[in-house]
Amino acid sequence: PGRLETPEPALDVAFALQKLHVLETPIETIKGVITHNGSLTYSPGIWANDPVEYSSPVFPFFGDAELNRASMNMYRVWLEYCQEQGIIPFPGSFEGPGLKLVQRERGDDAMVLYGLSKFLLFQGDRGAAEELWPLIEFSAASVLRHTTTEGIVASETDEMEGRYPTGKANLSTSALAYGGYRQAARLAQALGKPAAAEFDQRADALRQGIESYFGAEVEGFKTYRYYQGNTTLRGWILLPLAMGITERQEATVAALMSDKLWPHRLAGGDILAESTRPTEWGRETYYALRVLFKAGHTEDALELTRRVVQAQVFGSKGPYPDEDAIDMLCPGSLYPRVFTEGMFGIVPTGLDSFECTPWLPKAWPRMALRDLRAFGRAWDLVVERAGDQQQITVRSGGKTLMTGSGPAGKTYSLTVPVGSKSPSIR
Repeated sequence: PGRLETPEPALDVAFALQKLHVLETPIETIKGVITHNGSLTYSPGIWANDPVEYSSPVFPFFGDAELNRASMNMYRVWLEYCQEQGIIPFPGSFEGPGLKLVQRERGDDAMVLYGLSKFLLFQGDRGAAEELWPLIEFSAASVLRHTTTEGIVASETDEMEGRYPTGKANLSTSALAYGGYRQAARLAQALGKPAAAEFDQRADALRQGIESYFGAEVEGFKTYRYYQGNTTLRGWILLPLAMGITERQEATVAALMSDKLWPHRLAGGDILAESTRPTEWGRETYYALRVLFKAGHTEDALELTRRVVQAQVFGSKGPYPDEDAIDMLCPGSLYPRVFTEGMFGIVPTGLDSFECTPWLPKAWPRMALRDLRAFGRAWDLVVERAGDQQQITVRSGGKTLMTGSGPAGKTYSLTVPVGSKSPSIR
């Protein structure tokens, strides 16, 4: 389950390879079988960024019951800690055979709010969502606790764990909190929780805070500064775009595509974490590819995806993209999301509903995601060329659930009720 079909087999094979690598990550621990980062160096270990923010939102697409159960057990480790120890500090990682708390105060609450809410929506399991809803509340409460008078979210560092300066508040944490609030609001709606309106209000306020606090001209681009006093471009300026914040979209895309941030892009190299340092951070590369598709830069995104795949999956260090030869999940698990959330533009809106904004490359007659298992059922999403329009078809169980046509960038919405009722389409 969960296959990519395009006219370019290399992209499809790379998708399959990263999926199979993800399926290798469940491991038996004292807390049961959980997903973890992989490798013997950090075995077992779970972080709020790698398996939570980056990876879990794609797990439900693959329809593997053990993987989904292992993901639930992973999140139960966070839930159990918060229930027993509270949210000060909010836990960021549990490492070693004893799964002891190690990392904290990296904006982990925002990572969990975003990753968990999206995972639960895509999984489409109401019982699972109800069980882990308290963890949504814990993470949202922690984010609110860290919200400053400037309307952004403070954290001591970010997922770079002190490798680079981040000030008292960084763009990554606030952007993830914004995305987390939006997705948590959709989950609350689906579960009939009263928190939906409040989460959306917090997201609205945070979006304004991000613009006023982080919006800036940096190295000639009217994009975002990463923290107060920051004067260099940082790779994570892409995160607002990934979360649906578009106020500075084109300038941010231009910065990402510049030699300042991505000097080795034509060779399939990774984006720089910071413009003035040589450190490349693979996770930002796959986020960047997704963002380029979301922003409608389809041809640039496709060409760079080809180059990255050739260099990183089929190159000398392949087949699994890996920053330090110790992670199974990251950054390779972000590659399928380049397509599910980027090229096909799938965004969950409920436990049985989603929006999609597909971007079919000009030279392709068709692309498809086959036998997807998100929302707890098997379905296909097919996009075909129809003159200068795109024809969109969603099928499940031999039935057509949705068909529509329009220009590239048009958003389609689909709700499939439980049972035999007809789907709602708009």
